[in-house]
Amino acid sequence: MTALIVSTSYNAGEYIERCVQSILDQTEEDMRAVCLMDGSEDNSFEKACALTDGQERITTVYSANNEGTHSAQKRAISLLNPEPDDLLVYLDGDDAFYCADAVEYVMNVYAKRPDLLLTYGSYVPVPFETTSAPAALYPEKCRRNRDYRKATRYGHCFNHLRTMKFKLYDAIPKEYTCWPDGSPLMEAADAAEMTAALEMAGDNYRFIEKILVAYNSANPISDWRRNPRGINKAHAYVESLPKLDVKEF
Repeated sequence: MTALIVSTSYNAGEYIERCVQSILDQTEEDMRAVCLMDGSEDNSFEKACALTDGQERITTVYSANNEGTHSAQKRAISLLNPEPDDLLVYLDGDDAFYCADAVEYVMNVYAKRPDLLLTYGSYVPVPFETTSAPAALYPEKCRRNRDYRKATRYGHCFNHLRTMKFKLYDAIPKEYTCWPDGSPLMEAADAAEMTAALEMAGDNYRFIEKILVAYNSANPISDWRRNPRGINKAHAYVESLPKLDVKEF
């Protein structure tokens, strides 16, 4: 099992150096990363390249068109050439790993549970005085009934650091991350993907209490600030989709 770090961003020049350096600082040896600039119009690509030049474990890619988070992540994953049991580790380009052993810690969690398919966990907001969505284990009733789509009742607990086996990611039906016309969700793509993955994982997931990510809760061009109506519309659509069956691997 190799840890594959998927880091995409749009105009994250103010934050990208912190993100990339936190990847380079990771102690996990069996690890590769792709940092993809999704149509960025600032200097984030140049800043990332200055740090990654000559680094074998991390590749920096520029995409001319802004395709949205889900499409950008899909492209980055394809560039990593994952095997079924490889571990996808999501780190947005305006965030950063909180500690140097973040990836190593998660890999050890999976090593102790061969049946594990997915984890999500705790983070610290940056700046520290800001607030963000809670990171917590879903309530017992929600877990028992796999009611992860009832976000208005339980909240979106699946926060950073989000990880999943590639075989689980690959099994998510395309229609669960797209609008009815087939176009990919530009907002709330993480909610669409994680909700489907949680349903399919059954009991084979874990909430990690250890803080592993410094989450940028003040980015002025985040989806929540840039397009709150689009976010709410996408969340409502995700909640309307039928529950997926548990997937056996």
